[in-house]
Formats: sequence, structure tokens, C-alpha cells
Amino acid sequence: MSSVIEVGGDEALRTNADLLFKLILGDDRLRALFEGEDQAALRDKQATYLAAFLSEEDDVDTVGPLKQVYAHLEGKGLTDEQFDAIYDHLHDAMAHLGITGGMVHFMLEAFEDLREDLVKP
Repeated sequence: MSSVIEVGGDEALRTNADLLFKLILGDDRLRALFEGEDQAALRDKQATYLAAFLSEEDDVDTVGPLKQVYAHLEGKGLTDEQFDAIYDHLHDAMAHLGITGGMVHFMLEAFEDLREDLVKP
């Protein structure tokens, strides 16, 4: 895996989280799901998650901490379309950070694992 240093350090991770939530809050399909939430805490959780994800440790839990970032969405009636929009914004924010394609794919797989918990018919 890449390291935090390779993508620009902690500041880059915070910038990445800021970009991600700027994209999410700028999306009419998603804005209401995130309004009223502690944006600073969500950004911190995302940056912390990404740091763990990029670590060299083989035993990093990639789904549990990511689920904490998006736990506030449980029970809000998230649709597949909204989930896909978050997925796309997550992809775009990671690409902007310069995370390689394989790493992006791996992280997006971890996010996809949350679909069943977050999207309810």
C-alpha cells in the first residue's frame, strides 16, 4: 500500500477529506443527508480512516472504521443512487490526492461493503 507520506502527509489527508465533503455537500442528492452533522468530526474521521487505509499494516480493518464515517446515514433512507453518488465523490477525492488505481479500487470495495447496511428498500 501507499503511505501517508507518499500522498502528501496528514495535511493532504485533511485536504482530501475537505474535498470529499465539499463534493458531497455540493451535490443536491446528498446535501440534506449531511446537513446538521458535525462536519469537522466527519472530516476528521475520513482523514483518520484514510491514514489507516494507507498504512502498511496488513491487519487494518478497512470496513469498520469506514462504517463509522458514514454511520449517521443508517436509517435515513439512503437510496442506491445516493450511495452511488457518495461512491463517485469518494473516487474523485482519492484520485485528486493521487492515490493509484489499485488502491482506489480496494478502498471503494470497502465502501461498497457498506451498501447493505446503509441502503434499505
